[in-house]
Amino acid sequence: KMISCDLIIAGSFIRDQSMIWKAIASAPEYDYLSKNILIDGCPMNRPEAEKRSHLKYIKNLKLDFPDFNVISFEENIYLRSMIQEFEAVSDGDYALVIQDDIILQDKINLEEIFDECLAKDIGWLSFPNRQLHRSNELYDFFAPSLVDPVIPSHGVGERAFIVERECLQGIIKSFKGRQTKKETKSISAIYAWKKLSKDWLSGSDKYKSEYWNHWKAYVHLDITHHHQQGKRA
Repeated sequence: KMISCDLIIAGSFIRDQSMIWKAIASAPEYDYLSKNILIDGCPMNRPEAEKRSHLKYIKNLKLDFPDFNVISFEENIYLRSMIQEFEAVSDGDYALVIQDDIILQDKINLEEIFDECLAKDIGWLSFPNRQLHRSNELYDFFAPSLVDPVIPSHGVGERAFIVERECLQGIIKSFKGRQTKKETKSISAIYAWKKLSKDWLSGSDKYKSEYWNHWKAYVHLDITHHHQQGKRA
């Protein structure tokens, strides 16, 4: 059975509107369940000319990419809420998410990736912005070695990633309630702030492992993304 996967290009208000074309071109070939461009609303405090430009940008995307569902939001709701809204109506097993200002650097064989996801029971697979040889602030590896290029990590990235739908549903349900401003905008911030909490810093390996199990987070050391140097706002 072929794994069903939605392709999501996540976009927002951006000055350099050419960047999303490069992001879309970097998406791997696959028989996707659906191909989608999610475009966040323009911030209310932007000048009227920029708001009109943003609406024209959305119109052009619909013309230039007729094989994509272009889903635009009137309000500026940020990545986390856009993903949550999409998840509520999706039937895919997985979603590949690529933000509009990055380019996947490597040719990805998604069939092989999904075999790996099933074998390791991966919930969230991050593609970092460079080759990693040790843990950093975002990814805290806890594999015995880095021989395997797909390793478990405390922490997730959200510029380019694959997420299993049931895992995403669990994350959304489990982490509602009072949150920081960053957490309401970003899914990865939920894990990042958790690692700074007193409970985490004093917690046992078992405690951290139980938290990780909500995410089943891994990082792919051989597949990276490149951040395009353009103006977001």
